[in-house]
Amino acid sequence: MQIPRESLELDASARATVPGSYVRLSDGWTRYVDNAGSGIPVVLVHGFASWSFVWEPIMAALTAGGRRVIMYDVYGRGYSDRPDCSYNLELFTRQLRELLVACNVDGPVDLLGWSMGGAISIGFAAQFPDRARRVGVMAPAGLPVKAPAAAQLFRLPGLGERIAPLLGPLVIRNVAKTNLAHPERREEYMRDFIKPCAYRGYMRSLLRTFEDFPLYDMREAYTAVGNSGHRTMMIWGHRDAICPFSNAATATALMPQAELYDFDDMGHACHWDDPEAVSGVVSAFYH
Repeated sequence: MQIPRESLELDASARATVPGSYVRLSDGWTRYVDNAGSGIPVVLVHGFASWSFVWEPIMAALTAGGRRVIMYDVYGRGYSDRPDCSYNLELFTRQLRELLVACNVDGPVDLLGWSMGGAISIGFAAQFPDRARRVGVMAPAGLPVKAPAAAQLFRLPGLGERIAPLLGPLVIRNVAKTNLAHPERREEYMRDFIKPCAYRGYMRSLLRTFEDFPLYDMREAYTAVGNSGHRTMMIWGHRDAICPFSNAATATALMPQAELYDFDDMGHACHWDDPEAVSGVVSAFYH
């Protein structure tokens, strides 16, 4: 299943075909889903190249338990805007802070972030400790990892912008397929993954994120969360080919209070490899 070339404009008519709500924040339109649950919201933050569809198994489990859940598309992904700007940590924490205001959430929230969304959640909790109650991450970025060869090429000044339109779709497809350890679930995952990739600005957003976001070194923010006393959880698959399980030891050293739930037979997208098992852990943590 191929990543489509960018040929469509992400405008109001395109967004009208996609379920969810939209709000104009300071950096552009953000698509989000806010269910009718109650209590402290659980905010779900997706990963580097995906969008909020990845949370549907978790959303269903938390909603069944009556919790208020907010999931959204981070800038550059899904059906949120692809602003022409720096895709640094500040952009994404600002988006989350402004979204909470738009959703009339003025107290602390529970965070659950996957991959780069884990790094965004850690960064948000470190910057705004009074806005976080519990912090959960699944296979989080922001820890030392040797960047893939493609990522190193994309980050070379001048070269990334030239090769991203040509090689980017192939690289993203191959990486996305390796998110799951169980091949039988990949077709369903990829079918939804590729839907918004045809809207212009997607590859530029990914390239800017490679250039600007601290994907491989947010240890200072992890340490801040570790010192904050926030109840913290980590979920990790031993077969993770993107954010290796070995980083769990690094994260635990930085956040000694973190509760680690590891799974032998899961990959990077462990909530897709075994939705029932992961949903059970998540529901228990955010009870």
